[in-house]
Amino acid sequence: MAGWIEDTLRAGDLEPSGPIEHLRTRPWSALARVPTTQGDLFFKAVPPGLAFEPTLTLALARKQLDHVPEVVAIDCDRRWVLMRDAGPQLRETLAGSDDPRIWDELLPLYARLQLELGESVKELLALGTPDDRPQALRAAFEDLLPRWRLESRFAALAPVIEDYAGRLSDTVPASVIHEEFNDNNIHLGAEGPVVLDWGEAAVGHPFAGLVVTMRGLVDRWGFEPGGPELRRLRDVYLEPWAVLAPLPELIELFALAYPLGMVSRALAWDRILATLGEADAAEFSHTVPAWLDVLHATMAGTATLGT
Repeated sequence: MAGWIEDTLRAGDLEPSGPIEHLRTRPWSALARVPTTQGDLFFKAVPPGLAFEPTLTLALARKQLDHVPEVVAIDCDRRWVLMRDAGPQLRETLAGSDDPRIWDELLPLYARLQLELGESVKELLALGTPDDRPQALRAAFEDLLPRWRLESRFAALAPVIEDYAGRLSDTVPASVIHEEFNDNNIHLGAEGPVVLDWGEAAVGHPFAGLVVTMRGLVDRWGFEPGGPELRRLRDVYLEPWAVLAPLPELIELFALAYPLGMVSRALAWDRILATLGEADAAEFSHTVPAWLDVLHATMAGTATLGT
């Protein structure tokens, strides 16, 4: 890793200003800081289950989209990516704050990013980005059941998933769903917010990408699940989509797509765990059934927006 970083810095006329600092190692990623005379760079390595992340991140950067990280280099075979510093993490910046108003800016930003990427779905799928489009979810869900030896009650959700997917029109086209659009993965760069960590992204219905976001807003700011403030923020997110349909129709579509995001969360964890060692996979084996529990409760009416 160090040799590749040194070669990359040399090729880019970048001079190191200190030793590489290993920040953290988790079963699904490793992160290191690379100080240079032109600012810090960050190195990330991911496991085979997230092999598409470096390529997807580079593709987003090459589109010169606002609010995605600037990529210095990637190594596809080794699943490495080197990026420029994106600024302080939003979670750290807001530590101790009681003012959530920045989400009135961030949610429309996410929507506009998805709108822009809607034209690139075929390209992003070709890069290996997982296909979580609504029409693919029932088969993917049914594949999970026997492999995870899940309770029989989950089997009844398969036709409901298909029904929800079928009722979603083409009004809102598929796009990238980040799946973890929260204050841990948003940084405040010099020119605006930057969205990092695209390893759990997929191509799907855009509105399915708000599950972790809404749950995070409940946890961080104490909003009532399904309450007026969370519904207001849902509508703030939906405002840019008004170029495609009036708000009441968008709200109806959101109610169908949002639960499908829980299927995507289960599928994302399934992909991560599939390539981990036995001990690590066992430690996080609760994640797939836990997300399906949330799905079951949502479709049963005992869970709601942000639960």
